[in-house]
Amino acid sequence: MASNVIRPIAYRFGSFEFDAQTGELRKQGLRIRLEGQPVAILAMLLERPNRSVTREELQKRLWADDTFVDFEQSLNAAVRRLRLALEDSAESPRYIETLARKGYRWIAPVTGNADSAGTEATGPVAAPEIARRPRVSKVARIATAGGVALTILIGSWSVVRLRSATSRIMLAVLPFQNLSSDPQQQFFADGMTEEMITQLGGLNPERLGVIARTSASQYQASKKNAAQIARELNVNYLLEGSVRRDGQRIRVTAQLIQASDQSDVWADS
Repeated sequence: MASNVIRPIAYRFGSFEFDAQTGELRKQGLRIRLEGQPVAILAMLLERPNRSVTREELQKRLWADDTFVDFEQSLNAAVRRLRLALEDSAESPRYIETLARKGYRWIAPVTGNADSAGTEATGPVAAPEIARRPRVSKVARIATAGGVALTILIGSWSVVRLRSATSRIMLAVLPFQNLSSDPQQQFFADGMTEEMITQLGGLNPERLGVIARTSASQYQASKKNAAQIARELNVNYLLEGSVRRDGQRIRVTAQLIQASDQSDVWADS
Protein backbone atom coordinates (compact mmCIF):
# COMPACT_ATOMS: atom_id res chain seq x y z
CA MET A 1 0.00 0.00 0.00
CA ALA A 2 1.41 3.40 -1.02
CA SER A 3 2.30 5.71 1.81
CA ASN A 4 0.74 9.13 2.16
CA VAL A 5 2.78 12.01 0.76
CA ILE A 6 3.65 14.47 3.51
CA ARG A 7 4.36 18.02 2.44
CA PRO A 8 5.76 20.74 4.68
CA ILE A 9 3.14 23.32 5.58
CA ALA A 10 5.79 25.87 6.61
CA TYR A 11 9.26 26.50 5.28
CA ARG A 12 12.15 28.49 6.72
CA PHE A 13 15.10 29.65 4.67
CA GLY A 14 17.52 32.42 5.52
CA SER A 15 15.47 34.96 7.45
CA PHE A 16 12.28 34.12 5.56
CA GLU A 17 9.24 32.03 6.45
CA PHE A 18 6.73 30.73 3.92
CA ASP A 19 3.36 29.23 4.82
CA ALA A 20 2.39 26.84 2.02
CA GLN A 21 -1.24 26.72 3.16
CA THR A 22 -1.94 30.45 3.25
CA GLY A 23 0.68 31.48 0.70
CA GLU A 24 2.10 34.10 3.09
CA LEU A 25 5.75 35.06 2.90
CA ARG A 26 7.33 36.78 5.89
CA LYS A 27 10.75 38.13 6.73
CA GLN A 28 11.58 38.55 10.41
CA GLY A 29 7.85 38.42 11.13
CA LEU A 30 6.92 41.13 8.62
CA ARG A 31 4.53 40.03 5.88
CA ILE A 32 5.77 40.65 2.34
CA ARG A 33 3.05 41.33 -0.19
CA LEU A 34 3.23 38.48 -2.68
CA GLU A 35 0.40 36.65 -4.41
CA GLY A 36 -0.63 34.88 -7.56
CA GLN A 37 1.94 33.31 -9.84
CA PRO A 38 5.06 34.13 -7.77
CA VAL A 39 3.54 32.33 -4.75
CA ALA A 40 2.80 29.23 -6.83
CA ILE A 41 6.35 29.24 -8.22
CA LEU A 42 7.84 29.56 -4.74
CA ALA A 43 5.75 26.64 -3.49
CA MET A 44 6.85 24.42 -6.37
CA LEU A 45 10.51 25.23 -5.85
CA LEU A 46 10.36 24.63 -2.10
CA GLU A 47 8.61 21.29 -2.62
CA ARG A 48 11.63 20.13 -4.61
CA PRO A 49 14.78 21.78 -3.20
CA ASN A 50 17.99 21.11 -5.13
CA ARG A 51 15.96 19.61 -7.99
CA SER A 52 15.03 21.25 -11.26
CA VAL A 53 11.54 22.54 -11.98
CA THR A 54 11.08 22.85 -15.73
CA ARG A 55 9.37 25.72 -17.49
CA GLU A 56 6.87 23.24 -18.90
CA GLU A 57 5.94 22.09 -15.38
CA LEU A 58 5.48 25.69 -14.29
CA GLN A 59 3.33 26.42 -17.30
CA LYS A 60 1.00 23.49 -16.52
CA ARG A 61 0.78 24.51 -12.86
CA LEU A 62 0.20 28.22 -13.44
CA TRP A 63 -1.98 28.35 -16.54
CA ALA A 64 -4.92 26.23 -17.64
CA ASP A 65 -4.81 24.59 -21.07
CA ASP A 66 -7.39 27.03 -22.46
CA THR A 67 -5.53 30.12 -21.23
CA PHE A 68 -3.86 32.17 -23.94
CA VAL A 69 -1.01 34.34 -22.63
CA ASP A 70 2.53 35.20 -23.60
CA PHE A 71 3.85 32.40 -21.43
CA GLU A 72 7.53 33.25 -21.69
CA GLN A 73 7.08 36.90 -20.79
CA SER A 74 4.58 36.20 -18.02
CA LEU A 75 6.75 33.51 -16.41
CA ASN A 76 9.87 35.68 -16.58
CA ALA A 77 7.99 38.57 -14.96
CA ALA A 78 6.62 36.32 -12.20
CA VAL A 79 10.07 34.86 -11.41
CA ARG A 80 11.57 38.34 -11.41
CA ARG A 81 8.92 39.53 -8.98
CA LEU A 82 9.61 36.55 -6.71
CA ARG A 83 13.33 37.30 -6.76
CA LEU A 84 12.64 40.92 -5.85
CA ALA A 85 10.61 39.80 -2.84
CA LEU A 86 13.46 37.50 -1.75
CA GLU A 87 16.11 40.13 -2.53
CA ASP A 88 17.70 37.59 -4.84
CA SER A 89 19.30 38.00 -8.26
CA ALA A 90 19.75 35.85 -11.35
CA GLU A 91 23.42 36.83 -11.62
CA SER A 92 24.38 35.86 -8.05
CA PRO A 93 21.53 33.65 -6.80
CA ARG A 94 21.15 32.78 -3.13
CA TYR A 95 17.81 31.03 -3.51
CA ILE A 96 16.70 30.54 -7.13
CA GLU A 97 19.12 29.30 -9.75
CA THR A 98 18.26 29.65 -13.44
CA LEU A 99 18.82 26.54 -15.54
CA ALA A 100 19.37 27.89 -19.05
CA ARG A 101 16.54 26.96 -21.43
CA LYS A 102 15.24 24.43 -18.89
CA GLY A 103 13.80 26.00 -15.77
CA TYR A 104 14.80 26.82 -12.20
CA ARG A 105 16.19 25.18 -9.07
CA TRP A 106 16.02 26.06 -5.36
CA ILE A 107 19.58 26.04 -4.00
CA ALA A 108 19.32 27.39 -0.44
CA PRO A 109 19.03 25.27 2.74
CA VAL A 110 15.40 24.82 3.81
CA THR A 111 13.85 23.67 7.07
CA GLY A 112 10.32 22.35 7.32
CA ASN A 113 8.17 19.35 8.14
CA ALA A 114 9.14 15.88 6.95
CA ASP A 115 8.84 15.33 3.20
CA SER A 116 7.58 12.24 1.39
CA ALA A 117 10.79 10.35 2.15
CA GLY A 118 10.43 11.05 5.86
CA THR A 119 13.52 13.28 5.93
CA GLU A 120 13.87 16.87 6.90
CA ALA A 121 16.05 19.43 5.20
CA THR A 122 18.16 21.42 7.60
CA GLY A 123 20.08 24.62 7.32
CA PRO A 124 21.05 27.67 9.31
CA VAL A 125 18.61 30.52 9.72
CA ALA A 126 20.20 33.90 9.32
CA ALA A 127 20.27 36.21 12.32
CA PRO A 128 17.98 39.23 12.16
CA GLU A 129 19.49 42.25 10.49
CA ILE A 130 20.12 45.28 12.66
CA ALA A 131 19.84 48.54 10.80
CA ARG A 132 21.32 51.84 11.89
CA ARG A 133 19.24 54.96 11.49
CA PRO A 134 20.53 57.41 8.87
CA ARG A 135 19.93 61.13 9.11
CA VAL A 136 16.44 62.18 8.01
CA SER A 137 17.81 64.60 5.42
CA LYS A 138 19.67 61.78 3.64
CA VAL A 139 16.64 59.51 3.75
CA ALA A 140 14.50 62.28 2.27
CA ARG A 141 16.94 62.82 -0.61
CA ILE A 142 17.11 59.11 -1.34
CA ALA A 143 13.32 58.80 -1.21
CA THR A 144 12.91 61.54 -3.79
CA ALA A 145 15.62 60.13 -6.06
CA GLY A 146 14.19 56.63 -5.75
CA GLY A 147 10.70 57.81 -6.55
CA VAL A 148 11.83 59.70 -9.63
CA ALA A 149 13.92 56.75 -10.87
CA LEU A 150 11.05 54.31 -10.48
CA THR A 151 8.67 56.74 -12.13
CA ILE A 152 10.95 56.96 -15.16
CA LEU A 153 11.01 53.18 -15.48
CA ILE A 154 7.28 52.72 -14.97
CA GLY A 155 6.55 55.82 -17.04
CA SER A 156 8.45 54.39 -20.00
CA TRP A 157 6.16 51.37 -19.99
CA SER A 158 3.09 53.50 -19.42
CA VAL A 159 3.81 55.79 -22.37
CA VAL A 160 4.11 52.81 -24.71
CA ARG A 161 0.91 51.28 -23.32
CA LEU A 162 -0.98 54.57 -23.48
CA ARG A 163 -0.24 55.02 -27.17
CA SER A 164 -2.35 51.97 -28.01
CA ALA A 165 -5.03 52.51 -25.36
CA THR A 166 -8.55 53.23 -26.62
CA SER A 167 -9.81 54.48 -23.26
CA ARG A 168 -8.41 56.11 -20.15
CA ILE A 169 -6.34 53.70 -18.04
CA MET A 170 -6.84 53.76 -14.27
CA LEU A 171 -4.04 52.84 -11.87
CA ALA A 172 -3.79 52.61 -8.09
CA VAL A 173 -0.55 52.90 -6.12
CA LEU A 174 -0.93 50.71 -3.03
CA PRO A 175 0.84 51.78 0.18
CA PHE A 176 4.49 50.75 0.01
CA GLN A 177 5.47 48.28 2.72
CA ASN A 178 8.11 49.08 5.30
CA LEU A 179 10.29 45.95 5.51
CA SER A 180 12.96 47.58 7.69
CA SER A 181 13.46 46.25 11.19
CA ASP A 182 12.74 49.76 12.52
CA PRO A 183 8.97 50.51 12.53
CA GLN A 184 9.75 54.21 12.72
CA GLN A 185 10.87 53.99 9.09
CA GLN A 186 7.21 53.80 8.06
CA PHE A 187 7.42 57.50 7.26
CA PHE A 188 9.90 56.64 4.52
CA ALA A 189 7.54 54.08 2.96
CA ASP A 190 4.65 56.57 3.16
CA GLY A 191 6.80 59.21 1.51
CA MET A 192 7.70 56.84 -1.31
CA THR A 193 4.01 56.05 -1.89
CA GLU A 194 3.11 59.74 -2.12
CA GLU A 195 6.05 60.38 -4.43
CA MET A 196 4.93 57.64 -6.80
CA ILE A 197 1.33 58.90 -6.86
CA THR A 198 2.45 62.46 -7.55
CA GLN A 199 4.91 61.55 -10.31
CA LEU A 200 2.66 59.02 -12.07
CA GLY A 201 -0.36 61.31 -11.80
CA GLY A 202 1.48 63.96 -13.78
CA LEU A 203 2.59 61.70 -16.64
CA ASN A 204 -0.48 61.98 -18.85
CA PRO A 205 -3.64 62.84 -16.89
CA GLU A 206 -5.90 62.61 -19.95
CA ARG A 207 -4.88 59.01 -20.67
CA LEU A 208 -3.66 57.75 -17.28
CA GLY A 209 -5.70 58.29 -14.13
CA VAL A 210 -4.14 57.62 -10.71
CA ILE A 211 -6.33 56.93 -7.69
CA ALA A 212 -5.95 59.42 -4.83
CA ARG A 213 -3.79 58.46 -1.85
CA THR A 214 -6.72 58.69 0.57
CA SER A 215 -8.63 56.03 -1.40
CA ALA A 216 -5.66 53.67 -1.73
CA SER A 217 -4.43 54.09 1.86
CA GLN A 218 -7.24 51.89 3.21
CA TYR A 219 -5.37 48.88 1.80
CA GLN A 220 -2.38 49.34 4.10
CA ALA A 221 -1.57 45.81 5.35
CA SER A 222 -4.74 44.53 3.67
CA LYS A 223 -5.05 40.79 3.08
CA LYS A 224 -7.26 41.27 0.03
CA ASN A 225 -5.81 40.02 -3.24
CA ALA A 226 -5.07 42.16 -6.28
CA ALA A 227 -8.31 41.25 -8.04
CA GLN A 228 -10.45 42.28 -5.06
CA ILE A 229 -8.66 45.59 -4.62
CA ALA A 230 -8.83 46.38 -8.32
CA ARG A 231 -12.57 45.72 -8.41
CA GLU A 232 -13.23 47.92 -5.41
CA LEU A 233 -11.14 50.78 -6.80
CA ASN A 234 -12.27 50.17 -10.40
CA VAL A 235 -8.74 50.25 -11.81
CA ASN A 236 -6.92 48.45 -14.63
CA TYR A 237 -3.53 48.21 -12.93
CA LEU A 238 -2.05 48.12 -9.45
CA LEU A 239 1.41 49.30 -8.47
CA GLU A 240 2.74 47.85 -5.23
CA GLY A 241 6.16 47.91 -3.65
CA SER A 242 8.31 47.87 -0.56
CA VAL A 243 11.25 49.69 0.96
CA ARG A 244 13.98 48.30 3.19
CA ARG A 245 16.84 50.14 4.86
CA ASP A 246 20.00 48.38 5.96
CA GLY A 247 22.52 50.79 7.40
CA GLN A 248 23.15 53.48 4.81
CA ARG A 249 21.67 51.42 1.97
CA ILE A 250 18.04 51.60 0.90
CA ARG A 251 16.35 49.07 -1.38
CA VAL A 252 13.10 49.92 -3.17
CA THR A 253 11.12 47.35 -5.15
CA ALA A 254 8.02 47.86 -7.27
CA GLN A 255 5.67 45.63 -9.27
CA LEU A 256 3.03 46.58 -11.81
CA ILE A 257 0.10 44.13 -11.90
CA GLN A 258 -2.62 43.86 -14.53
CA ALA A 259 -5.91 43.56 -12.69
CA SER A 260 -7.78 41.52 -15.31
CA ASP A 261 -5.67 38.38 -14.81
CA GLN A 262 -3.35 39.41 -11.92
CA SER A 263 -0.36 38.91 -14.20
CA ASP A 264 2.93 40.71 -13.62
CA VAL A 265 3.55 43.32 -16.28
CA TRP A 266 6.70 44.85 -14.86
CA ALA A 267 8.94 44.52 -11.82
CA ASP A 268 12.22 46.11 -10.80
CA SER A 269 14.26 47.31 -7.84
